[in-house]
Amino acid sequence: MNRAEKRRQKKLAKKAASRPPNHHSIASHQTLSLAMQHHSAGRLSEAESLYQQILQADPNQPDALHLLGVIAAQGGKSDLAVDLITKAIAIEPNYADAHSNLGNALKDLGKLDEAVASYHKALAIKPNYAEAHSNLGNALRDLGKLDEAMASYHKALAIEPNYANAHSNLGTVLSDLGKLEEAVASYHKALAIKPDYTEAHSNLGNALRDLGKLDEAVACYLKALAIEPNSADAHSNLGTVLTDLGKLDEAMASFHKALAIKPDFAKAHSNLGNALKDLGKLDEAVASYHQALAIKPDYAEAHRHLSVVIKYSEYDDNVRSMENAYAKSGISNEERMHLAFGLGKAFEDLQQYDEAFDYFATGNAIKRGSFSYSIEDDARFLEKLKSIFSPSLFAAHKQGGAG
Repeated sequence: MNRAEKRRQKKLAKKAASRPPNHHSIASHQTLSLAMQHHSAGRLSEAESLYQQILQADPNQPDALHLLGVIAAQGGKSDLAVDLITKAIAIEPNYADAHSNLGNALKDLGKLDEAVASYHKALAIKPNYAEAHSNLGNALRDLGKLDEAMASYHKALAIEPNYANAHSNLGTVLSDLGKLEEAVASYHKALAIKPDYTEAHSNLGNALRDLGKLDEAVACYLKALAIEPNSADAHSNLGTVLTDLGKLDEAMASFHKALAIKPDFAKAHSNLGNALKDLGKLDEAVASYHQALAIKPDYAEAHRHLSVVIKYSEYDDNVRSMENAYAKSGISNEERMHLAFGLGKAFEDLQQYDEAFDYFATGNAIKRGSFSYSIEDDARFLEKLKSIFSPSLFAAHKQGGAG
């Protein structure tokens, strides 16, 4: 469990501890209090054992059901979390914390519309619930509803101005909207409140990278890693900016560190593929993209990068997978943009130019509408592609590349 999660669980345990023991005996309440102390300290197995002990005596104890569900979510068992927390809500329908945490579990399962509904239920019970407003913002952001997400973060901050997570989340949606200077300001506010906030340091690095301030971005990632050396996200983000700086061997070392910590980290596999692509190691790049997609089949950015380095000669599983992902209703605008560009490239290779044009037009429309778009940046990107995909490289891969 990372530091941010430990803090979140400690806060959750304090909230639950303040609930009146109206559903259990004094002895059971003492057991619950001890369980929550273990939970907030990160001793999950001890907490889990005590929650189960309470439920053996009283299967309908809502706090134990809820918090056992939270532990399940922490362990990646989101389906079990949904089942347990739903049972707690059936017993106590006005349990705001449980509705919010049910939303978190549903979000982890990719059930974003259901997650939004759960957050709204939490807020109907407890309108000044800052954490639920922020969680709602996260789900809305994943749905591509960036303005609504921003409004949710502002509501959270109106209730709790020193809520560092909400400042950081606001920074992320501002970055998505291309408002990078405002995003940087939000991350600085988060860090002024919580200087050891690993995720905010890393996200600040992302915004600085997008502003072209690559050395400052590196410094942010190194700060994140000084706080939390096992942050796979920070290692991967550092690798990405090192790739931008042309320090490809260092970049690959960072991606390998990320993957040693989190072997199923699809983003790091994809980013490693980008570094390998820049080194001209197309076969290895393709293998990394495939690894990312084996972990996360709908990973839009990996699909797009894979399309760049292979030449499609038939309507294959890669194209079908992109079309299936593109057809899903819950994907964000950014994901749809990446898939549109990937499909455009695929259909261009297949000489189905009408379909290719439609996908490219959609991708470009989303890019212009949602991001800080620069013709100069695209020109630099094209020059970089020309330097990578030289005539000699194509000659070496004349049989259709690494696909």
